[in-house]
Amino acid sequence: LIGKVIGGRYRVEKMVGKGGFGAVYSAKHTATGDTLAIKTLRADVEGAEDVVMRFRQEAKATSMLKHPNTVRVFDFGQMDDGNLFLAMEFLDGRTLTDLMRKEGPLDFRRLVHIATQVLKSLSEAHSKHLVHRDLKPDNIYLQEIHGEPDFVRVLDFGIAKSVSGDNQDITSTGAVIGTPKYMSPEQARGEPVDPRTDLYSLGVILYEGLSGTPPFMAETPLAMILRRVTEEPPRIHDSLVLSTPVGLCDVVLRSLSRRPEDRFESADAMLAALAQSLDTQLHGPQNL
Repeated sequence: LIGKVIGGRYRVEKMVGKGGFGAVYSAKHTATGDTLAIKTLRADVEGAEDVVMRFRQEAKATSMLKHPNTVRVFDFGQMDDGNLFLAMEFLDGRTLTDLMRKEGPLDFRRLVHIATQVLKSLSEAHSKHLVHRDLKPDNIYLQEIHGEPDFVRVLDFGIAKSVSGDNQDITSTGAVIGTPKYMSPEQARGEPVDPRTDLYSLGVILYEGLSGTPPFMAETPLAMILRRVTEEPPRIHDSLVLSTPVGLCDVVLRSLSRRPEDRFESADAMLAALAQSLDTQLHGPQNL
C-alpha cells in the first residue's frame, strides 16, 4: 500500500504496526497534508464474517466516542480492492506497556493520573452502552501534549460490546473474548458483561503498575484464567514495592472482586474513590 491513495484522499507513507488481522500505516491527507493513521483489514481474512463485522463494529463504536481521552476515528470505507480501512488520529507517543516495562513499578501519583483519564474515557463509552472488553496496557497510549506528559488515549474498541439490547453481538453466546492476563472472571466464563468488566481490567492494570507483576501468575493463559475464576484476588497491600496510600490499595482490591456486584458500580464511582484515596495514609512495602 506504500505510496497508494486510499479512499481517494489518504496517501499511505509507511507501515507502523501489524497485527493478526491487519496493519496500521501512517498516511497524509492529500488535501490538508495532515498526518493520520490508516488501519486495514488483511485480505486473507476478508472472508471471515466475524472479523469483518468486528472491524465494522470498531468503526461504529469509536465514531460515537468524542472524549479527548479516546482515540478519534474520522473515516471508514473500502479500498479499490474491496478491503476495509479505518482512518483515525495518528498518535505519537508510547503505550502504557512500554512505560511499565521500562520504568515500573510506577509512582502512585503517576499511575492514578493515568487511570483517572482511562476512567473518563470509559465513562463516556459506558454512557453509550459500550463495554470495551479488552482494556490492557497495550490499549492505553501515552502522549505529551502541549507540555502535559502522560496524556491518555484509549485505543481499540474492536471488540467493544453494546449492552443496550438494541445491537446484535458479533460473538457467539458463551464465547470468551479478551486478553487472558486482564480478563474478568465473568469474561473467562463466557458470561454476560457490563461496565464493571472494564473496571476489573483496570484493577489488574493498577495492581501490575504498583507491584510490577499481575495479580495472578501462571504458566499458561488457561491456568491464569482458572486462578482468577476460583481464587480470591491477592491483596496489593502485601505486594508493594513503593509506598502507596492505603486507600489506593483498597480501591485496587475492590476493583478485583470476583463478583461484579462487589466492584464499583460505575467508572465515575471508581474515579471518585481514586481521587479520595490520595489523601489516605501511606502504606509501606512489605519487603523493605
